[in-house]
Amino acid sequence: MRSVARALSFALAALSLLSPADAYAIPSSNAVRLARGLPPAPPKRLFDTRYHAARDGLPSNLPTSVSESASATDSSTPTLPPSSVSPPPSSVTPPPSSTPTSDSSSASSSSSSSSSSSDSSSSSSSSSSSSSSASSSAASSSSSSSTAPTSTLPTPGAVQTGFVGIYPASSTVTPTKRDAQPIGYLGAYGVSTTIGTGSATDAWQYTFTEPDPLTAVVELNHAGTPYRLSGVAIRSGPQVTLGPGNAYYLELQNTRAHTPAGSATSTYVYDTYAIGYAQTTIFSVDPSSGKITVEWVNPDGSIPETYIAMSGTSLYVTGDLSALASQLGSTPTPVNIYMAPQPAPTAP
Repeated sequence: MRSVARALSFALAALSLLSPADAYAIPSSNAVRLARGLPPAPPKRLFDTRYHAARDGLPSNLPTSVSESASATDSSTPTLPPSSVSPPPSSVTPPPSSTPTSDSSSASSSSSSSSSSSDSSSSSSSSSSSSSSASSSAASSSSSSSTAPTSTLPTPGAVQTGFVGIYPASSTVTPTKRDAQPIGYLGAYGVSTTIGTGSATDAWQYTFTEPDPLTAVVELNHAGTPYRLSGVAIRSGPQVTLGPGNAYYLELQNTRAHTPAGSATSTYVYDTYAIGYAQTTIFSVDPSSGKITVEWVNPDGSIPETYIAMSGTSLYVTGDLSALASQLGSTPTPVNIYMAPQPAPTAP
């Protein structure tokens, strides 16, 4: 029995000597050494260049400082290409370390910077597109505003000449529509429907100088004659008060009288075209539309709201249309009057 065990031990030893040398097959070699009563052998690193360098006394490639370790790691490990997708945040906070960040942190930082660049590029492109939209809007707005018609107001001191056109108050008259066909025009004896025929009933041309401010009252003078359009109170004394509930009224006629702006004093006229108490500087011409408003001054200095109405060939001015109708015995037609800057066509 003892001889069988000894033979088995020799067989095992022979097998271990015949097996291929392995750099890390230390357990079987040490078993033999221990069986022989020898100390275990250190592991043999047959393919480790550092082991051979240490054995042969060559300089070591092991890093001697932290910075060398980091640079060696960075140079030996390939850098991941930047990614536009940021890695998901980790729920585990890593412990603080005094060593520089490794490849993963480099990749993460690279990825973050790439993502930031991508975001800033998107933001820039968004901003650029917004700017471009804004510029386009501004350009289109500028273009539309440049093509829109603009009305030019007259200059104070400019002399204006034209006809006084009469339009129904129920119609909407714009600054361009005032040159359209009116009901009639003002002439020597009131409402006229002809222009330039040589007849005494032709419409008259009136002229005035633009005031400063442009809405101030002016006189409307008949060009080439001493006559001017006036508000004349025919059937009353000098104390003529217009207003709601008041039966007094005026008629628009041509006189040679003159009263200053804002004067409450009416002057008596006995003229070719009018008889009564008159005020002359009482017409306000809207600089945009040419609409003429009558601003009669009451004896107390107040300026009432007035209305113009037509009955037959006469134009009346009143502070109360119902009171005027009761005085005339018929219902007049409310009208508006406009200063036409160019000669209007002959009315039918």
